Amino acid sequence: MTRFFLDPERRKLVLSLLANMMTRFPGLALVFLILPRLFTGLGPERYSALFAALALGTLASFPMTGTGVLGIRLIGSAASQDDKAGAASAFLSLGAANFSLSGILMAAVFAIELARGHGLTIACVALLPLIQAAFNVTFDNARLSYNEHYWTASLALSFQILWYVLVLTSPAFHTHILLAATVFHAPTILASLTNGMLLLRSRPYLLRGRVIHFREMLRAGFSFGTADGLLMGALGLVVIWLQISASPSVTSWVATQNRLFSMCFTPILMIMVPLGGFIRVKWAGASAKRQRDAIKAAIAAGVLAFFAMAAGLGVAGPLYARYWLGLEAPAGWLILAPCFVYFGTIAFYRCFASIAYLVLDGAWLAHRVIAACLFAGLAWIVSARFLDPLTGFAVFATIASLLIVAAVSRSARRTLATHITDAETTNILGTPITITDHDRAAARILAWVRARESRYVCVRDVHGIMLAQRDAGLMEIHQAADMILPDGMPLVHVARWRGHQSIRRVSGPDFVETLADLGRADGIRHYFYGGKPGIAGKMAARLAGRYPGLIVAGASTPPFGEVSEAVRRAEMATIMAAAPDVIWVGLSTPKQERWMRRHRGELTGVTLIGVGAAFDFHAGAVKRAPLWMQRATLEWLHRLLSEPRRLWRRYLVLAPQFVWHVLWDRPA
Repeated sequence: MTRFFLDPERRKLVLSLLANMMTRFPGLALVFLILPRLFTGLGPERYSALFAALALGTLASFPMTGTGVLGIRLIGSAASQDDKAGAASAFLSLGAANFSLSGILMAAVFAIELARGHGLTIACVALLPLIQAAFNVTFDNARLSYNEHYWTASLALSFQILWYVLVLTSPAFHTHILLAATVFHAPTILASLTNGMLLLRSRPYLLRGRVIHFREMLRAGFSFGTADGLLMGALGLVVIWLQISASPSVTSWVATQNRLFSMCFTPILMIMVPLGGFIRVKWAGASAKRQRDAIKAAIAAGVLAFFAMAAGLGVAGPLYARYWLGLEAPAGWLILAPCFVYFGTIAFYRCFASIAYLVLDGAWLAHRVIAACLFAGLAWIVSARFLDPLTGFAVFATIASLLIVAAVSRSARRTLATHITDAETTNILGTPITITDHDRAAARILAWVRARESRYVCVRDVHGIMLAQRDAGLMEIHQAADMILPDGMPLVHVARWRGHQSIRRVSGPDFVETLADLGRADGIRHYFYGGKPGIAGKMAARLAGRYPGLIVAGASTPPFGEVSEAVRRAEMATIMAAAPDVIWVGLSTPKQERWMRRHRGELTGVTLIGVGAAFDFHAGAVKRAPLWMQRATLEWLHRLLSEPRRLWRRYLVLAPQFVWHVLWDRPA
């Protein structure tokens, strides 16, 4: 036990967990003392209006959830390598994105409530969740990035106690709807604001960065945030819908169950959130076994949370509503059971995502959760013409739960089946293409760098595969490579056709950015060798500007034509004097592959990666295809139209030959 606490990050984790658990004790006062007083003081109609307004504000706040995920990643990555400039830029970008989003969303929510004729007071109530989200996602997530969530929890506990005592001793809070709304959000807002002030006092350098990740934050907000937002937003939407079309007692019953779910699930999140922050700090240096164990722990926590929410709340929730609030269940169990299963589904997803989103590429899961919610929502809309609102929501809950549980389960299986230690390959016309993706490939290379191993990596497309068909030397280089990344959707399609569903395209230009970003945590030193005169330097400068904290060991352009052995040795001595960990080679195929194979043994403890045209793309010398063309397997068309004289044979002759050979190829 003593050995366990020698690690300061573990001590922080334990403090965070204990402080989080302490915040649940005031929550008992909210459930058993405050909520009944609010229900009695406001009456069923205003009580349901209160929760409908809060539901609208919560629904609007979903984009900020996604910005928080990326913020934790960027700040945590910079903090782990003591990159104060990088942490400051990430923090300011997170704050700029959150407060910009919250301002726009607050104006929209305020206008919606006024347009619905609910008056100024209700409109102000709806703003509280957005104010909380702006402060919480910015300051509390920044604190979490440093594995210091115990600050957040301790402050939340203090303000909860103070505010709940004020509410219990002041009758005005029981009858005024805006004051009643502060019960749910004021303690968190005050805690987050105080947390932010203390954070900036202890780390003033966080205010001395640049807002350079603003667009990335917004994209993350509408990717990860949309998935979470649609899940939780459905709970708010049903309350709003019931307020319009059902009796106040029905709306109050459903709103109470939603609030109970939120309160009961919070303790689980209070374990998973600091645990996710701790795992994020430790992930890069963890062994493959420990990484697998972390993912398995997230899955197990999700399964337990599913049954706790679905079964436990399914029994306790209706009993609480009946005996403490005098609200009878508005329908039979056939209608109500899917609603509680949906609570369990949210818990299952959020437990897994609280870790997976911080250490893995969660886009696959996020997009499928979004699709599941939209599909189920369409069924809800269609059924609304024939069914009452509560039954229609049961239809939505049933479909969404089935699809989301399936998506999370498949994501977990894919993660465990295709972990970073998986060096599986598929032989495409004699070339062993590695079954991998950006994160797994980067993790393998970072492991090589830490072990000071000499390796070389080829980034291969159809052109390189076909050149090797008539160049035995190039084929031998491919077969001796430590990893061959699939740069080209045709290779990905062939691998998937053969059953390797986990493979993803790892294009050279994109992978440069992936390793530049992830390598900052390990202090990786990058050397850029290749391109025309000046191109390597421009590429290095642009990447250093895009990824603060990136260490550029050097950049050089190879001499033109054949060189003497003395010149070559001098060149190698210059490169090694820069002490690089990774050398990016851009000499075009097959020249760069031959260069890497020849110098792997001479450049000891270095990983060589041939990325060819990535030098021109990152230096700004050549414009890359739009993202939609890359995803549609049409990047070849963009390059052909850009350079028809040089590339016509590659795409109009070699590509059809590739298809023909693959159809007749029998992989080993």
